[in-house]
Parts: sequence; structure tokens; C-alpha cells
Amino acid sequence: RYIGTAAPMWSRILRIVAGAVAIGLSFVAIAYPGLALEAAVVLLSVVMLIAGMEMIAGGIFRYRSQRAAQIGIGALLVVLAGLAIAFPVFSAFVVIAVMAFALMLSGVSSIIDGVGNKRMPGWARGFSIGVGALTIFVSGLAILSPLFGTLVVAFTLGLGLAVYGTRLIASGIAGQRLTAMTAGAASHTDTGAKA
Repeated sequence: RYIGTAAPMWSRILRIVAGAVAIGLSFVAIAYPGLALEAAVVLLSVVMLIAGMEMIAGGIFRYRSQRAAQIGIGALLVVLAGLAIAFPVFSAFVVIAVMAFALMLSGVSSIIDGVGNKRMPGWARGFSIGVGALTIFVSGLAILSPLFGTLVVAFTLGLGLAVYGTRLIASGIAGQRLTAMTAGAASHTDTGAKA
């Protein structure tokens, strides 16, 4: 079980500010798709670089039985990160292709669910199939047209930032955080309530 406890005022303010910044960045991402794509490339490069360095360090100091594999994969990630930074245009096409492929898989999954899930109402199955077909169509356009693919990446990034920012602001305004109750505390609370 969980109970709500009041969050400190500084934590609430920090969440609201961070949420407002995230929403602001979402508008920037949608308004400037080229900048959003460049930011996605830089973020991907940094993530690969950090992951590669961590794997190399792990192969040297921790995973002695898998040292060669850890160091090899880590070095590959570092090289890919360097290539992404050195060739941003090619990296942008890679990001678009990965995003389009992920959308295509999501669309296929939605269609399969709509066709195969007999327990869903007819309208829900039709909606799932329609959304899946639309998602596959959009992913195909993203692959065929780099400009449209850039817009897809920017919109996806902007939407994700907007949802995350809204969640942070709502959490900050509510001023509640969930903490787990122990079984003993829950039992004591229930007993007290019954008494």
C-alpha cells in the first residue's frame, strides 16, 4: 500500500520550474525541427559515448570473465559516438531511420492486437487497426522523405517533453509524493480505523 506525504516546498518549486522548462523546450522542438533533430543526434552521441566508456571501464576493472566482450563493445560504442559527432548529417538520417522503424513496429503491433484480440469491442479493434495503419504510413513517409522524417522526430521529441513537463508541473502543484507503507504499519492503521 502507498500513502501520500507532503513534498518539501523547494521540491515542488523545482518540479514546476523543470516542467515549465520542458514544455518550453517542447515548443522549441516543434517550431525548429532541424534544431530538435540536431539535439537528438547530440543526445544519442553523448549516451553512446558514456555507455561505451562505462563498458570499457567495467571490462578492465569488474567483468574479468567477459573482459574482451565488454571492452570490444564499449570501444565500438565510443567509435560510433565519435562518428555521429563527426558526421552529423549522416547521423541525422540514422536517427530518422531508427525513429521510423520504431514507429513501424508500433503500427504492426497495433494492427496485430486489433486483429487478434477477440475480447476487444469491435470499435476498439477497428480503431487499433486504423491507428496501426496510419502509424505505418507515417513511418514510410519518414523513410522516403528526410524532411518529413525530421518533422516526425521533432514532433515526437516535442510531444514527449510536453507530456513529461505537464506531469512534473502537476506533481509540483499537488505537492504529494507516494511512499510505501510497511505491512505492520498498514495493519496498525487498519486496526486503528476499525476501532
